[in-house]
Formats: sequence, structure tokens, C-alpha cells
Amino acid sequence: MVGGSQALAAGLLLARRESALLWSAIAGFGMIVWIFTETGMIRGMSWLQVLYFATGITQLVLVMAMLGVAGWFPRASLSQASRSAISGPQGR
Repeated sequence: MVGGSQALAAGLLLARRESALLWSAIAGFGMIVWIFTETGMIRGMSWLQVLYFATGITQLVLVMAMLGVAGWFPRASLSQASRSAISGPQGR
């Protein structure tokens, strides 16, 4: 489930679909919940679990930034970014 949701989110991001942000948030949150639960079940922790937890947190922070929650990250819709990448620089 975790890997599948990550793969789906990555595919949607590459295809520049607006639903990519939703699926990225779901995948990031799922990773955080999974690692938190796994750590509790085995009652221990390894560096790899810390890495995956940090990856999930980073993914959620980037999704929030792309949604405009963070002012330091300019938000343009994925479809607008796709159109501007296809048409190239304007006015040259």
C-alpha cells in the first residue's frame, strides 16, 4: 500500500495532474503512519525507519508548500506549469 501510493503519486506528478498533490499528501501521510506503527510494533528503531519518516514529513511539507500554505514557495497549478513548459519562454 505504501509503495503503491507513492508510485501513483509520482506518476501523477510526472503527468502534471492536479490530483497529484492530493495523492502525494495521502502517500506521505501513509508513510508516516506506517513507520510510526511499525516502530511501535517492533519496539525498536533503525536508521532506515528514521529516513522513511523524514521522507514522509518532507513530502507533506512540500505538498503544503505547493498548495500555497508556505509563502516562500510560489504556487502555480500543474496544468499552467505544463502549458508554459510546452510553449517555452514568452516574448523572445
